[in-house]
Amino acid sequence: MHRIAVAYHWSHKEILDLPRSQRQLHVTLIEADTAARRRPA
Repeated sequence: MHRIAVAYHWSHKEILDLPRSQRQLHVTLIEADTAARRRPA
């Protein structure tokens, strides 16, 4: 919940309105993006 809210600036209600599978997908995308940014160029 927190990761999605911070990344997308969505409200609590907007996030909870998503199906759980969609929330999980968004967290996976956020984590992948975070990991990619940490890799040396």
